Amino acid sequence: MSDIRARGGDRRRFLAGSAVALGAAAVSQLPLATASYASA
Repeated sequence: MSDIRARGGDRRRFLAGSAVALGAAAVSQLPLATASYASA
């Protein structure tokens, strides 16, 4: 029982980590995207 709960917590931590990584990637790509859009 506790094993399943631990796995669920790992998945939640993994999802939160990927969300943070995705947000950081989007923020880092934002200036590049706006520059290419403005030049187009």
